[in-house]
Formats: sequence, C-alpha cells, structure tokens
Amino acid sequence: MNNPRTVCILTAGIGSRMGESLANSFNKAILPINDQAIISQIIANFPADSHFVIATGYLAEQVRDFLTIAHPDLHFSFVDVPEYTGKHTGPGLSLSYCRELLQTPFYFVSCDTLWQADPALLAQEENWVGVAALPAEQQESYCNFSLLEGNVKAIYDKVAYRGQEPVKSFTGLMYIRDYQSFWHNFQPHRLIKEEVQVSNGLSGMLSAGLKIKALDIRWTDVGTLSRYKEQVLKYSNYDFSKTDESLYIQNGLVTKYFVDEAITANRVAKARLKPDIFPEITEQKGGFYSYRYLAGDTFYNRGSLNSFGKLLEWLEQQVWPTTADNRNIKALCKKFYYDKTMQRLEMFFKKHGESYRNEAFCVNGRPLNPIREILARLNWDELIDGEAAFIHGDLQFDNIIIKDDGRFCLLDWRQDFAGEIKVGDLYYDFAKLYGGIILNYSYIKKNLLSYQEQDNNIEFNFAQDYLSSSYIRTLEAFIESKGYSVSKVKQLVALVFLNMAPLHHYPFDKALFFLGLSRLTATLD
Repeated sequence: MNNPRTVCILTAGIGSRMGESLANSFNKAILPINDQAIISQIIANFPADSHFVIATGYLAEQVRDFLTIAHPDLHFSFVDVPEYTGKHTGPGLSLSYCRELLQTPFYFVSCDTLWQADPALLAQEENWVGVAALPAEQQESYCNFSLLEGNVKAIYDKVAYRGQEPVKSFTGLMYIRDYQSFWHNFQPHRLIKEEVQVSNGLSGMLSAGLKIKALDIRWTDVGTLSRYKEQVLKYSNYDFSKTDESLYIQNGLVTKYFVDEAITANRVAKARLKPDIFPEITEQKGGFYSYRYLAGDTFYNRGSLNSFGKLLEWLEQQVWPTTADNRNIKALCKKFYYDKTMQRLEMFFKKHGESYRNEAFCVNGRPLNPIREILARLNWDELIDGEAAFIHGDLQFDNIIIKDDGRFCLLDWRQDFAGEIKVGDLYYDFAKLYGGIILNYSYIKKNLLSYQEQDNNIEFNFAQDYLSSSYIRTLEAFIESKGYSVSKVKQLVALVFLNMAPLHHYPFDKALFFLGLSRLTATLD
C-alpha cells in the first residue's frame, strides 16, 4: 500500500464507563497513560503521513485543541457528530457521519483500543478485523465473530453466544478495503442494544459474499475506569492523576491541560513576565499550553548541597524580586492561607467523614488533639503578614530542573496567589521548598509510603533522601540570615500538607492530613 493511509478514530462518545469525575472533565481519548494520551498512542501505530479522520462530539473542542497542539505536523480532518448520546446513537452512527471522507480503503479504531504496533498488520491488504479471545462471561459486552479457516463466518453483536464453536471478540480495530460494499450495505437505522453498531457494514459485506479475515492482535481495552487505572499503574507505582488537569510528554513537547481555561491563561501570562526562569511557551489553545522538552533533570535526581546553595542564590536574585504593589498582601494571604485552608479541610471531611474534624488521634505514637483545637492555637494575624515577592507557588524539587548546561528552570508554576499573577507571599515559596524536602514526591510516586489506621491510631512512614537533613539546615540558615521567621515557615509547611490532602488518592491523602496535623502540633508546642 503506497498511498497515504486513511484512519478513522471515533471520539464522539461521552465515556460514561470512565466514571463521573473523569467523564465530566475529559474526553476519554485524551486521558493520559504514561504521560501520553490514549489517542496519541493510537496515532503512533500508523505512518506519520496518514490522513486521520476524527469523529468528535462530546468535548469536541478539547479533542481538537489537543491534537492540533500536540501533533502539529499531522493531517487531521474533524467531523462533527451532533448526536452522540442517548438512544439510537452509538459508534456506528458516529462512523456514518465520516462517510464522505471514507470513500477509500480505511482503518477504523475505537478511541479506547490500544494494541502493540505490528508492521505486518498494516501490510495486510484484505478486509480484516482485529480479534482476541475473551472469557465467555465478558463476550456479551462485545461484538463477537465465529470463524471458519481464519475468516469471519457470522457476527454476534452484544448478545450471548450459545453455539458450540469458539468465537473471538472484536477489539475495535479493523481495515476495510472494500469500502464501497461496506457503505452500500451499512444500515444506519438498524439498532443493537438501542445503538447503531459498526457491525452493520460488516454484516452486509458477509451477505455480499466478501471475505473478512480475523487477525489476532495483542490488545488492551481501556474503555472502563478500572481498566484505564490498571494501565496507569503499570507505569507508576502511585496514581497521581487528577480530575481537573493532565500532563503529556510526546514528540519533544510537554503539554499541560487544565479544565479551567483561566488557569492556563494565567500560567501563560505569568511565564511571560519572567521568561528567563520558565520554559518558553510554544503554543496555547483552550485549556492547553505546551513548551519544548528540556534537556536536564529534576533537582530530586541531580541536586547536591553545592547546587542547593546556588539555587537559593538564583531564586533570591532572579525569581523573587518584584516591583508589584504589596499593599494588599495581607488580604491576599488571608484569602490564600485561612480561607483556602478551611475550604480544603471541608473537602477532606466530606471525603472521609466528620470524625476527622472532631476526634483526637494518636499519630506515630503521639496523642494529638482534634484539628479544630489545633487550628485555634494558630496566630493567623502573624501568618497573613506576608512578604510580597514574585513566587513560583509550587517550589518543590520535582518542579526545579537543572539543565544540561547547569542553569535552572522552573516547571509547573502556580498560576496565581489568591488571584494575583504578579505578586505572592515569599513565605509560601519557602514553605513549598521546605515541604518538598521533607516529603520527597519522587519517592511517593514510587509508592515508598506506608500507612495504617486502626480505630484512631495512625501509623505512617515515607522514604526520605539522605541529604534531606542537610538541605533543611541550609534552608533554615538562609531564611534566618535574611531576617525571616523559620517558625512561621514551619507552620505554613503544615498548612500546605493539610491543603494538599483532599486533592490526592488514598492512602496519600490521609498520610498528608496526619503529617500536617502532627507537624503543626510539634511546631506550636
């Protein structure tokens, strides 16, 4: 096959099997696995000169924005599918909307189908469907084929097969050479389980006497939340994914996405205020922004005591200076420290129950008062008396890159401080830097965390870098030498952990809560 291939990928469905929280925020096709979107992994299995026909419906703009920003050199045609949810819709209907662009031999791929790339598969020039053997109890959820000498004999779509001969299930991947017969026999009003299925055209091809080969492929279905999470955990020992943002690294680009497009806009605006400390933004589209992948490594992996001293000097000279008006810093700090902390704690109590608000706990052998009593001891007037600075806002070692040329660059900066882009509280950067030394997030990603809870007795532990104590001593000496309060930084570190807790999955969320609680108690005592 010498002509560019035509590949149709369906992304129109709402992805209800992914669970409400994910489905509300993401089109299934752009969910990341190992920092690559599902649809990007599908695209990578075809030649770069292919013509990709993308059926869009649910969160269509999200899919279009992602593909154009993450794959700027590929040829896409987007087809709007106005009917993508409810009765009488389905993958067959979405495919039929692409009919005009599929008047040529074409590949069809469901957006939740992943398979191991195989050049021999693309070399096949006959009609074929990708198949796999599934347990009988799962077959009713799929389109199934009975086979004769390696060809499809009969189709049993979304029904329990009662015959004697073995069947294999459709993987969501096929090649249609005889496209004219496929479309001639396609019945867009024929329903199976109240949906229009892709098998409509295949059944007609069989009735017309055409052969359809069945090719076994190594296939992964990521169309449900459990199967998707299973794949995510193959590449990471801990699931750090969030329901309102995602990260992609592919084609030499880093692409970041936020459901709230205002966050993206503010991040881009902030990066352009000090372009020498952040990566250069190459493009922004909707909730996405991208920049070139940096040659270097995180401070967690490449840092040393010597480079830490240089980092503090660089932060003081290049990052923190600001000419912004600081008259409102107290109001900003109150909103950011007090108001946000109370909101985040309510999220945690809603997630895990009122007992965490009202009861006393014993944490790693130390009795602690209820959190409401501990928070009442805080001197909020002192905490909100901030020091105006231009801040990063999430200054932990995973977000600090030491480039191959030895220079520093900051990633994943916070978009604002209580709504302000140009100014924040210097103490917050101190606290995030301090907290990231205590709690090594690169180790958490490797699941080097233990957590046990029995009644109100909590035991948790986590791995720390051998240089952690030295980093802490160096940072505390730096803070004191500049006339700032180490005690105040320590209190804010505890609040940082408490604020992070509701945003993460179990057991990291509870470990963060009790780490914050125990450190706040120790600091106040």
